Amino acid sequence: MIVSLNASDVLETAIRIEENGEVFYREMAQKSFDAEISKTFEYLANQEVRHQRLFADLLAQAEPEKPRESYPGEYMQYLQAFADSHVFTHENTGRAKARLMKSAKQAVRFGIQVELDSLLFYLEAKNIVSLNQAGIMDQIIEEERRHYLALQKIFDSMKKKR
Repeated sequence: MIVSLNASDVLETAIRIEENGEVFYREMAQKSFDAEISKTFEYLANQEVRHQRLFADLLAQAEPEKPRESYPGEYMQYLQAFADSHVFTHENTGRAKARLMKSAKQAVRFGIQVELDSLLFYLEAKNIVSLNQAGIMDQIIEEERRHYLALQKIFDSMKKKR
């Protein structure tokens, strides 16, 4: 059964994604696979903290917009289903996933997938925040793109080293 979300729920979900991302990236930075990779993971962890604060600020002033829908609740059901499929929306998954990573390549590849999932979630979530908050969402979306690119760059260099 799908429970209807509201803007506050979506923003709380975004905060949880960022919290889990921070834990995952910090754990990966401490594994010290490689200096460049550790530095990138530490940077990403710090960015996740920054995003948590931005989402908390949005939550404090949440004025949701009504997205166009075919039927009442359609958009929130869609976002709920999307959030349910995102690994980092579930509590304490950042640390659990970090413990499963056996190699730098596996960790980077997983980070890439999480960044893509987050990017898609935030692109959709942007539709439920007020217009005056859309700029902050755009900023976070652009930063998620940069996170993806940073991880993809590392992954591409790993493939070349084979």
